[in-house]
Amino acid sequence: MNLARILMFVSCFAFASIPLKASAAYVIDFGTGLLGSGGTITNTGASILGQDILIGAMVVQGTTSLDGTYVVNALLNFDTGANTISIVGDISSLGLSGDTFLDGSFTTYNYNVYPGPTEVFDSIGPDTKSDALLGALGIPLDTDFGFFGFSIESANGTVTSTDIINTSVVPVPAAAWLFGSGLLALLGISRRKKAA
Repeated sequence: MNLARILMFVSCFAFASIPLKASAAYVIDFGTGLLGSGGTITNTGASILGQDILIGAMVVQGTTSLDGTYVVNALLNFDTGANTISIVGDISSLGLSGDTFLDGSFTTYNYNVYPGPTEVFDSIGPDTKSDALLGALGIPLDTDFGFFGFSIESANGTVTSTDIINTSVVPVPAAAWLFGSGLLALLGISRRKKAA
């Protein structure tokens, strides 16, 4: 067996033994819930406006003990022209009232009208969560939510369903980066020796 094969075998075994889960990925999913649907979406030509869209549920994943579905009484508002989006409201089971749960902006968005007429709006972009919400869920306040993705369907401008998925960014552990760079260096040395 040559040195490169031995290094690959050892590295695969060693890499598999490194725990890559440095921290949990948190998911906070806001959507249509028991309150039903409502609110409007309007294309002004200059921007797409979402006004007073009802958010009735929040599904949480990734916490140690607070995962589940929560009843929410909140409103989603956004304006692509001003590049703003927010969800403001109450989650009584968490003791939150009048809180801005999500505040963000758009990276990209699409708005399409289909026969019916049915409008579909979807987008992605960065956002932040309120400290009160993260604290109530036991999520570290410095958790970086790298993007949100959401889709809204409406009929004749009246919103019929909403789904906004927020996922935290899970950093790759420093040990994995260090191991990977060391492995590349060893493979480089092996190739030089083989070429010589």
